[in-house]
Amino acid sequence: TTAKPFPASPARAASTAAFSARILVWNAISSMVFTILWIALDFSLIFCITSVIFCILVLLSRSPWPTCLEMPLALWETAYATSLATLVAVILGLPLGVLLVAGERNGVLPLPGWLLKGINVVVNLLRSVPFLILMIMVIPLTRLIVGTMVGTVASIVPLVIAAFPFIARLVESSLREVDANIIEAAQSMGASPCQIILQVMLPESVPS
Repeated sequence: TTAKPFPASPARAASTAAFSARILVWNAISSMVFTILWIALDFSLIFCITSVIFCILVLLSRSPWPTCLEMPLALWETAYATSLATLVAVILGLPLGVLLVAGERNGVLPLPGWLLKGINVVVNLLRSVPFLILMIMVIPLTRLIVGTMVGTVASIVPLVIAAFPFIARLVESSLREVDANIIEAAQSMGASPCQIILQVMLPESVPS
């Protein structure tokens, strides 16, 4: 004979349901407050300040200790993924943005036309693909690079691929605002293309 499962008490089930509903409501409120603060502060305050406020709100919800302990870890994983993705995106996007300007026919470092067109096509295509679709498309590449397609580390790959084309265009637009007379003056003084890019174009484009 098989043992019949012990029926759950109605009062206990109702208490568990009420507790779970209270946790969900408070966590939703905490998330909204966290988002409003993060937007209202215009990303100008330290991340730990908002994380402390978020953890206090979760503690006020009287949620179980594992939930409270998971919040700082989740915030750290978010900060880790976004920071590393931003760094890698800048490393990839900055040289591409420079090549898009310096590699033109009249630029300081002319590139073959097919190469410049190829860079433009790749940047435009990646910018036009929605992030959700892009994330699904790069699953094989993510698995090849990090060995898995889920987790914090795996999320860095699609973030980088989605971000570096925008950084490349931002760098390109900033470099195009540099006065051409300054570049011509540097060329007339015998500066090499690398010197013009590193010592003239990039410093002059920083304000924009």
